[in-house]
Amino acid sequence: MDTGVLEERSSAPTARPQWPFVVAIVVGVLVIAVIGVFVANETSSIGTSTTRQVAAIRQACDQWGTNERTNAASECSAMAEWMGRQVAEGHVTARMMWGDAGAMAGSCVDWADASSVDSINGTTPAAWCDRMTSWMEGHVGNWGSWMMQGGMMGGP
Repeated sequence: MDTGVLEERSSAPTARPQWPFVVAIVVGVLVIAVIGVFVANETSSIGTSTTRQVAAIRQACDQWGTNERTNAASECSAMAEWMGRQVAEGHVTARMMWGDAGAMAGSCVDWADASSVDSINGTTPAAWCDRMTSWMEGHVGNWGSWMMQGGMMGGP
């Protein structure tokens, strides 16, 4: 029956299911969270190991300074902090920085150059670094294993 009245149709769009969109967001958030956990764990283990190794280097340098009466505490601290920063910032690896006595001596000289150190206790940085690493090499035991087995001078 035609009464002359047009049936009004709703102009509102029909509702589409929202669940695919919600599922995609949840999956994306979970993927990002899992990646974040892996990255955080890797960074944490690298940071802890590097921190321990830098502390061992500083301790060994301080022991050398005490033994040689060089009063090198501030230099040892500055050098160790610089080395730790270089590794933490990804410029070099710990093994490249102090993996053997030669690398340690070279890294020490690099620190002095980067820090514009011209003289340490009346000697050139290269001579100071060579004396320090020679002393360390004579006292560390097995240089190749100290990084993984604890402190450089036999302690944790």
